[in-house]
Amino acid sequence: MKNRYIKYYLSIILASIFTAGFAQTEEDALRYSNLQFGGTARYLGVSGAFGALGADISVLSVNPAGMARYKKSEFTFTPNISLSNTESRFNSSSMIAGKENLNVGSFGIVGVTKQNPEKQSKWNSIQFGFAYNRLADFNESFQINGNNQNNYNSMSHVFALRSLGSSPESLLQNDPFYGDLAYQTYITDYDSTTGFYSSRMNSQSIHHDHVVNRKGRVGEYSIAISGNYNQKFYIGGSVGIPKVHFEETKSHSEVEIADSTEFTHSFTFNEYNFTRGNGINAKIGCIILPTQWLRLGLAYHTRTFYNLTDNWNTSMNSRVSETETYSYSSFDGNYRYQLTTPSRLIGSASLIIAKKALISVDYSRINHSTSRLSPDTYYGGNYEFNAENSAIDSNYKAVNNIQIGSEMKLGDFYMIRAGYAIFQNPYSDLNDNSFNRSSYSLGIGYRNKKYFFDLGARYSIWKENYYMYDPSIVANSEIDKSLLNISFTIGFKW
Repeated sequence: MKNRYIKYYLSIILASIFTAGFAQTEEDALRYSNLQFGGTARYLGVSGAFGALGADISVLSVNPAGMARYKKSEFTFTPNISLSNTESRFNSSSMIAGKENLNVGSFGIVGVTKQNPEKQSKWNSIQFGFAYNRLADFNESFQINGNNQNNYNSMSHVFALRSLGSSPESLLQNDPFYGDLAYQTYITDYDSTTGFYSSRMNSQSIHHDHVVNRKGRVGEYSIAISGNYNQKFYIGGSVGIPKVHFEETKSHSEVEIADSTEFTHSFTFNEYNFTRGNGINAKIGCIILPTQWLRLGLAYHTRTFYNLTDNWNTSMNSRVSETETYSYSSFDGNYRYQLTTPSRLIGSASLIIAKKALISVDYSRINHSTSRLSPDTYYGGNYEFNAENSAIDSNYKAVNNIQIGSEMKLGDFYMIRAGYAIFQNPYSDLNDNSFNRSSYSLGIGYRNKKYFFDLGARYSIWKENYYMYDPSIVANSEIDKSLLNISFTIGFKW
């Protein structure tokens, strides 16, 4: 290999900047624990500030004591439309992308069993419920496009670095999804004298085009029981079974803009990852009515224990001369593992104003640094995730989230709603408030004794930093994100 590469590669190795893989599994741990509120249109309209209110199917995933506020049995169904938009900036270039998705936001049924008045029990009623609530929406697309102006800034240098210590014959075994593809498509070359791999992408300026498409959700099925004691104290518990579905495709293309010494090379590297699995958790809560105009709620969510499976593959296309193009694909990889996400504590308070309006506040605290990845030993997993768990400890922090909502009755049947929520960013090295997630909500509703209709909308904005590959080589891309959710709920009482 040429001497000018050796110093560059060794400096990265000695600084321990390079990591063993592209998949940032600490980010995966955050993805399935950093959940937002989701559920019915009424719940959406007050920004999820429902912990002390109850009588909504969404509370089975928040404070199951709220189910004890039901006086009649009820069935609800909520379709949801999500519209996501992103604007990415890389160096002096910016790109805008969007994605639409129609899904089920919530559905469920609650049955109310009233006590016989002749028993003279202060337990007025018992409720049993089953519900589905969508707690996370992963549907989004974004594109990063621009020129990287630094020497040795190509993703292919990462492939060359990954290949160190492996002969070309052993790359298929040691690095089948990255280094082997680059070598098989002639984007990297091997020097048998030094044992180093070098990249053919050595232009002073390289054009990057990076496209990411994601889809999926975390949807939780809940089974709950609750009780109403003397119309003053409400208690409930639920078992939650969250289901994860996450699918991501990445396409990274590079083209040398100017190279006076040889042909302008180019390549496209594609990654696909699909994660699915189930989890289990428990929730317990209570609501107290010290007066007719004040409601106080408290709920605790245990840690969620997930069993997850990743399936992935990669492929690569290259052009290394006027007549030479190559294409190569990896085999399909899969791995089973376990994820434990943090517990959560929620405190709530609601103020009832003349039985015509209400103001409600929910406060929740979650420590994202307590997430843990571990092998699924039942299927023979033995990778201990030490590096990933250390990254979770150092990269994430405890967050404090606030949700505020209000509702007002107009006449006997109509309601209007509004809300605001702020979710603190979970990254320990980011103190910029612009990386917090802010949500603004509006809603309207119609309710009578037998059925109801609700319409709710939530607009969320936040910012993220994204690296196309190794941060020691490429600058971050700042991405402005927004998500508009529109939900419609229909419900029946009996």
